[in-house]
Amino acid sequence: MRATKFMLFGLFLLWSALSFAAVEAEIGSPAKSDNGRAEQEVTASAKISAEKAGSYINWIVQQTGWPPADVPPIKTTSFAHLRELSGLSNDAEWIRPAAFYSRSEHLIYLADNWNKDDLVDQSILVHELVHHLQLEDHIQFACWGRYEAQAYELQVQWLRTQGVKDPHNLLHASKASIDSLAECP
Repeated sequence: MRATKFMLFGLFLLWSALSFAAVEAEIGSPAKSDNGRAEQEVTASAKISAEKAGSYINWIVQQTGWPPADVPPIKTTSFAHLRELSGLSNDAEWIRPAAFYSRSEHLIYLADNWNKDDLVDQSILVHELVHHLQLEDHIQFACWGRYEAQAYELQVQWLRTQGVKDPHNLLHASKASIDSLAECP
């Protein structure tokens, strides 16, 4: 059951190679992380403005009633680094992480091909911002899966506000699979 939930999480957190789009935005100079990997700070002119990320936070706050929080730092990084951050094994090479929220750094990592004009990519950022607000607002759940389920529920809800009739299909994740994440062991 635990492996199934991990794989479901992987499918949610990640998107298939079919949904990748090339990013043509300019990005700031790569910076080296503590582990020496090249990462790029997302700049307002490059990918997403602080105002846009703030509007996603405001939308989440309106839906949940949580207190607002500042926009966290957002960096782009390689799929390999996202796989490492996500704790994915080399056995699942077909899984390509889309994003990761670092609780210890209060920082969002986006895949380096994240596209500010792509609706799925925007929803992925909404999902990660939910995790940021969960941490900043000290939301407490009995298990990790409930945090994920809540983030996916809000991601699906946001996609509906954007006119997507079947967000679950767009995300390749059924409602039942999202609900199963909330089942604590």
